[in-house]
Amino acid sequence: MGHLGLTPQSVMAFGGFRVQAKTMESAKLLIEDAQLLQDEGVFAIVIEGVPSVVGKSVTESLDIPTIGIGAGPDTDGQVLVFHDLLGLTNRQPAKFVRQYAISSRDHRGDSPFRRGRPKWGLPE
Repeated sequence: MGHLGLTPQSVMAFGGFRVQAKTMESAKLLIEDAQLLQDEGVFAIVIEGVPSVVGKSVTESLDIPTIGIGAGPDTDGQVLVFHDLLGLTNRQPAKFVRQYAISSRDHRGDSPFRRGRPKWGLPE
């Protein structure tokens, strides 16, 4: 499986969690890279952190499935990282993430769970 766009192992080289392939030239290079990966035999490509028009263009240019992470609605599949969805990290989520909880606050020593334990009859 290939992975293009914002690749987590290269976040610092990209200057943080920033949208990739925002210019016509960089989008064209990303599409070319996707086609090269397909030619080399990958069975699918993850496209992460790119404008939706780029996600759509890559998907339309390939015969293999694409999986988008913040790449718009037109990829063949979608991923949303569970930890981002539930706010289990101590960092600001990417712009495309819809958080349905901010659970990282509950990991402190003074969490609602810890305060509630004596009431529930659980051991200290």
